[in-house]
Amino acid sequence: MRQYVKAVLSAIFTVLIVSSMAMVCMGYPMYELGVKEGDWVEYDVFEAENYEFFTDIHSGDKLRFEVVGTEVQERMYPNGTVVFEVEDPVCEIFLNGEHIRSNVTLRGRHEITISITTY
Repeated sequence: MRQYVKAVLSAIFTVLIVSSMAMVCMGYPMYELGVKEGDWVEYDVFEAENYEFFTDIHSGDKLRFEVVGTEVQERMYPNGTVVFEVEDPVCEIFLNGEHIRSNVTLRGRHEITISITTY
């Protein structure tokens, strides 16, 4: 009977240890980019007044971003614990076909107003 109790307790402790390790290994969620290395986007600047993005931007300019990699950033609660991770794009930036910046990490939220015209 004593060996039976030891076996049952050992099994219970094993299950508890394995399940707690699984929780630690799960960690927090990771939100991956929807783009991959080599992808790019080009914007036609419709209207720009007194705007600088590494250099002066004017109406009629073309701004191109080419993804050359990613960086993982942690987002945290106010108490400093990690909530989740996100991938941010690392880009080469071109203005009117001219390379203006290398390895720029676009972090956080960037607002770009896009106007779509249908014909």
